[in-house]
Amino acid sequence: MNTLSNTVQTEFENIGHFKNNEKLISGNQKLTLSKAICLTQRDYELLRFLIEMKFASVIEICHKFFTNVQPENINGVNTYAIKRLVQLKKEGFLNSTKAFDASKRLFYPTQKAYSSLTKVFPGEGLPKPGKTIDGRTVVHDYYLLILRLKLESQFNATQWISDRTLRAATGKPDSIIGNDTPDGIYTDAEGEIVALELEVSVKTKARYLNKVNNYVKLIRENRTNPEMFKKVHYVVFSDTSRKLLEAYIGIYKQFFKIEMATKYNLKNGLFA
Repeated sequence: MNTLSNTVQTEFENIGHFKNNEKLISGNQKLTLSKAICLTQRDYELLRFLIEMKFASVIEICHKFFTNVQPENINGVNTYAIKRLVQLKKEGFLNSTKAFDASKRLFYPTQKAYSSLTKVFPGEGLPKPGKTIDGRTVVHDYYLLILRLKLESQFNATQWISDRTLRAATGKPDSIIGNDTPDGIYTDAEGEIVALELEVSVKTKARYLNKVNNYVKLIRENRTNPEMFKKVHYVVFSDTSRKLLEAYIGIYKQFFKIEMATKYNLKNGLFA
């Protein structure tokens, strides 16, 4: 995993640097921790992103939402972004916890963030945030976060729909393919709708066979549905997973794309 440099870590952890210091931001606009904040369009987009993806560190948040904001610190960490995250946390829209190592702090949304989003996006079936980060799936979820950002920034993927959004919209987790839901659905650079499966660990042969069969059935039954995905993109960490999937896919290769996770260098973070 990428970690923050000592300089950025110190700045991030010692956020008291901002508490009594009103900093000039873009002309005459000022933001200070001493006043209640008014949520901006970017705040709502950030909170919705975190609702969808469960969490993100300051590195991913800066990459997604603060690339065009000055001033910027080293390693892509924007000092204004840090200040804004601290404000959102202070006002109860975010919580944070450390994961992986001492320098990887993850931000995740609160019930207050969810309530605010449902007022701005009524009727969209937004997923509810968890009370904390699930340690059982945090590695998979973090790699999925990195994969999404790389697909969007390097491969022109758009219109991402997360697995959590799919479950919330349908009301049950087994409504897509049997007992499973894709890790995400996106539109690729050619305009094709694609389901994404990220396989961090090797599953049983029966599980792979069942998922492949369910995907083939679903795609064939929905050939004329313009809103249904027409391909499944597997990104796998193990060569064993790749070989099993290729064996079960058989004659339906046109419905699947299988790639090794090494192509996206997920283990080394966003900027690898």
